[in-house]
Amino acid sequence: VVVLAGRNTTAAAAALRSELQDDKRVVSMTVDLTRFESVRQFAAEFAKEFKSLDLLVLNAGVLGGIGNRTTDGFDATSQVNHLSQF
Repeated sequence: VVVLAGRNTTAAAAALRSELQDDKRVVSMTVDLTRFESVRQFAAEFAKEFKSLDLLVLNAGVLGGIGNRTTDGFDATSQVNHLSQF
């Protein structure tokens, strides 16, 4: 199974439909990397749904203005590009 994770489930579902023709081996899940709580919730839901993780592609990234802070108090670029993945 391939999991497409993103903060916009509508866009993710549309991408799945257009590219994969409703392949049941590909699912979308929600995660907002600007919020650690969302990352923790995603991890918990993933662990409930799947037995293991065989491959991880980290393809998220932002380049925001200097000083943009997340609700967790970190620079948005640093949190999305580095901190939320760990």
